[in-house]
Amino acid sequence: MSHFEISKLCKQYGENVIVDHLDLSIKEGEFISLLGPSGCGKTTTLRMIAGLLKPTSGSIKLGEKELSSIPTHKRNIGLVFQNYALFPHLTVFNNIAFGLKRRKVPVSEIKQRVTDVLESVQLSGMEERFPTQLSGGQQQRVALARALVLRPPMVLFDEPLSNLDAKLRQFLRVEIRQLQQKHGFTAIFVTHDQEEAMVLSDRIAVMNKGKIAQLGTPTEIYSNPADSFVADFVGETNMMKIDDVKSNSDIVSGVLADGTKISIKNRGQEIKDSIVMVRPQDVVLSKTSEALDKKNSIKGKVEFIHFIGDKYLFGIKTAVQDKIFMCSLSPEEFIRLQITEGNEVYATWEIDSTFIF
Repeated sequence: MSHFEISKLCKQYGENVIVDHLDLSIKEGEFISLLGPSGCGKTTTLRMIAGLLKPTSGSIKLGEKELSSIPTHKRNIGLVFQNYALFPHLTVFNNIAFGLKRRKVPVSEIKQRVTDVLESVQLSGMEERFPTQLSGGQQQRVALARALVLRPPMVLFDEPLSNLDAKLRQFLRVEIRQLQQKHGFTAIFVTHDQEEAMVLSDRIAVMNKGKIAQLGTPTEIYSNPADSFVADFVGETNMMKIDDVKSNSDIVSGVLADGTKISIKNRGQEIKDSIVMVRPQDVVLSKTSEALDKKNSIKGKVEFIHFIGDKYLFGIKTAVQDKIFMCSLSPEEFIRLQITEGNEVYATWEIDSTFIF
């Protein structure tokens, strides 16, 4: 049974449609990320859920309660913003206690709840500090504590980690997920960072042009993208156009621009754009042709090799298209193959690792 439900939600300004008949059901305690590029409608959707924007049409329900006509402060939804939105003249304690005081919670209970939530976000002992005396990560944890202390059934996150450095982002996203699981609230998290969405979410709603292009678990979104937009946006991809597409019950086949024949597992999807996709980590490199049954292979020259910590990223120039074909190898494979820039190579991958849209 859904805990939260959006039905036919729309937002438009004149002829400009920002959110287009959006449907989304979320179970109680589920962590959902709205993922997509700038302008896709994800933040507008979140702001309508929060009550900061009025929908043009559609329904927003939390449990049995229709939220569309309820003002923000009465929706009992926690909000965590990108810019923290702390009161600079109030201490950490009073920033967190602000909402409780407005609700006229007894003083003794306020003190206990603030103490408990400060311990949850690992800020015990900082009650009397002001926001200017805190680091960015500490300020964001105060903002999170301020939302959690009200014990809302749902918390909305509007790109809360985008102003932080990479290492702190990694730490805090794990902390947010642990707190969500500990407190059991339903979470909607807006981000344009695919890695963030993959780490945090039970399910991801990939948005494009005001609609949900695909809704699924991180594994489903990555391993079985619904269309070329999702495939290209989530994870690193090689996209190639093919012509002369034919299919039978098992295999879809086509021809690349240089005449290379490509075979793709038939997954039963509708073929729209005739675009082939393969992930860089599914590609194997060799100096000699190793095209075997149940494999695809193209020839090219190594343009560059980048070491990025846990892998080597190869850029290969082919006759297929102007865009560089990417392949990633483990350090062990890199040492074994001894391939350098300028080498002619064959890029080979399994038919089952090939997708067509």
